[in-house]
Amino acid sequence: MEDWFKPVVAGLAAAGVPIDIADVHNWSPYVAWKMPEPAEMRAILDSYGYVDTEIWSCENGTWQGQP
Repeated sequence: MEDWFKPVVAGLAAAGVPIDIADVHNWSPYVAWKMPEPAEMRAILDSYGYVDTEIWSCENGTWQGQP
């Protein structure tokens, strides 16, 4: 999970800004195919009251050999 996500969500929540969706782009080694980020994003969003915000995964990829 990127370090910027939680403070951005906190700032938007403090300002009363709605969040319709959050998107995750997973580019990592094949061993990370289970993608822990959506669960981490869900926990952060829920903790700030964004329980209805959808999480989309619209771009995924990996590499073979060395990146």
